[in-house]
Amino acid sequence: MSTANRLQRWALFLMGYTDTIRYKSTHFHGNADGLSRLPAGPDDTFEDEEAWQINYIQDKSIQEWPLRAADIAAATDSDETLRVVKEYTLNKWPPSISKSKDRQIVPYHMCRYEISVVH
Repeated sequence: MSTANRLQRWALFLMGYTDTIRYKSTHFHGNADGLSRLPAGPDDTFEDEEAWQINYIQDKSIQEWPLRAADIAAATDSDETLRVVKEYTLNKWPPSISKSKDRQIVPYHMCRYEISVVH
């Protein structure tokens, strides 16, 4: 996912809130600044061998992953509910969803600002 898409998704999500952003001098929040800059020091529990094993397992899992993006896209297009959700996401969601008419769409409508389509 590109950074621009992620920022755009967050911008859409945050549009649902009304906040006032005010400047606060670092003099008043220096404790947070200091804690974020302090070195953590070496981690004695960390072993390079463990990291190598974890990376190896992760790489193997990704290579042998049973799903491909094309498979997910085909399954989405064959499912009636997900096809409607995709259509709404690409075009525009209605302001409200009738619980009696579109029962299966309601959960997606509740989190519609968090849904995106990856091409």
